[in-house]
Amino acid sequence: MSTTNGRDTVPARFTERTAQNIGTAEVRVVRDNETGVNYIIAVDTAKGGISVTPLLDQTGEVFIDNIDDDN
Repeated sequence: MSTTNGRDTVPARFTERTAQNIGTAEVRVVRDNETGVNYIIAVDTAKGGISVTPLLDQTGEVFIDNIDDDN
């Protein structure tokens, strides 16, 4: 996926990995395509709140994908 900055087509910085609704919240996992770091973004549509936090692995470390991985 790519975006246009007005002059050039550049690769998208973030890729959505998953999305689901949990109660009144919409929860998405996105990957930073430059660093491989995964983030959880939660938006509560009923209360109007939003939260962004790094996704952690089973040991409590930040989950980082191989940036060459397309999944």
